[in-house]
Amino acid sequence: IEMLEKLLDKFVEERTALEKSEMNSKHAFSMIVSDLKDSIENKNAMIEEKTQLKASKSEKKAANEKSLASEKELKASNEKTLSEMKTECTEKRLSFMEKQKLREEEIE
Repeated sequence: IEMLEKLLDKFVEERTALEKSEMNSKHAFSMIVSDLKDSIENKNAMIEEKTQLKASKSEKKAANEKSLASEKELKASNEKTLSEMKTECTEKRLSFMEKQKLREEEIE
């Protein structure tokens, strides 16, 4: 009987130790699950934030490219106008000089 009681005590101690070990394992598992869930939420939030940032940068890029195209057209138009004005001014200067020369010849 004494031996059975010792065995019972031993089994109870082992069962208690195993239950404690199991509780520690469950707690560690639940902590890992909690950490992983938090990590997933944080990563998803970062993905969403970066997706929005990418979208806004894409919109800004498209607007800048449109603006650049518009400015290039304006520059080309202004360069054409400048070229025409230079030609016109050169022609008027030459015409003026010819008229001046004619007047000088008429005066002499």
